[in-house]
Amino acid sequence: MANDLNKLAKTLKEFQQVIQRPESQTILSFETRDPSFPLKKIENHDLSPELTYLYSNYETGIIMPTNIHIQWYNKLFPMDYTIDKGNTFHHYTPWKRGKVIIATTDGTKKILADPTQNGTPVYVTIGKENEEDEVHELIAPTLEIFFRLLTELSKCDSDNFSKSPKPGINTTNWATYRDDIVYSDFLNRAKTIISTKNVEALACFLKT
Repeated sequence: MANDLNKLAKTLKEFQQVIQRPESQTILSFETRDPSFPLKKIENHDLSPELTYLYSNYETGIIMPTNIHIQWYNKLFPMDYTIDKGNTFHHYTPWKRGKVIIATTDGTKKILADPTQNGTPVYVTIGKENEEDEVHELIAPTLEIFFRLLTELSKCDSDNFSKSPKPGINTTNWATYRDDIVYSDFLNRAKTIISTKNVEALACFLKT
């Protein structure tokens, strides 16, 4: 377990360095958590060692240029609670069928970690069987590998920065840049990290 957490620690540091590149278009940041504000006890739901390490050591409020939003820790409390949205309020439920939402994209699709399994495998939603049951597909067998994927995604955006539309350009050009350039490059890199089946699930998640 110590070796697994050491690998995760190394990967998280690399991810932090990559999104701090000058050409990175990530909004907000991935900062080291102030140790004077320790992780709070979560009742009824246990975080895995990997998630405990992540949220004990980092502030996780990131909007990546590819529309993936990494969730803030304060959205991970296990109970429904109310979030103020201007003059309206809505309930947020971070726990789904035993998994915890660690990221979203476009407000509907989710990335979830399973804190009950070794290594904390990561899943994505790729559709619904009905109104209640989302379809989850594995994309990374551990949380460490998931952050390796995020690191490569960030590198893809930075490496292709010269091809990105200029500010003020029509939003369809940004979608084309994201889908045809960044995601295409990213999925090729992902093939060296995760299995073919996992890459297929990841591609489905990104392109639906």
